[in-house]
Amino acid sequence: MTEILRNTLASCSLFSHLDETAIDELASASTLETFAAGEDIVAEGQPVESMYIVAEGDVHVSTNALGRDVDLQTLGAGSYFGEVSLMS
Repeated sequence: MTEILRNTLASCSLFSHLDETAIDELASASTLETFAAGEDIVAEGQPVESMYIVAEGDVHVSTNALGRDVDLQTLGAGSYFGEVSLMS
């Protein structure tokens, strides 16, 4: 599991400047979470308390507009979101 975290962090553009030691430290402080297809990771309007990096698969970002879901973006492996939550 730590190898998956290490590889995911190393492939993320946000952490590309870090050396191997820093990546290892970050990986040891991280948690790997798995989500089922179609499962909500973050609900619109709810506070986000973590940063997420997509290790594999796709994450679909959508909003509800006039009572229907509207796709905004698809994030693939190496993409990240929730990073702003780390600053508050």
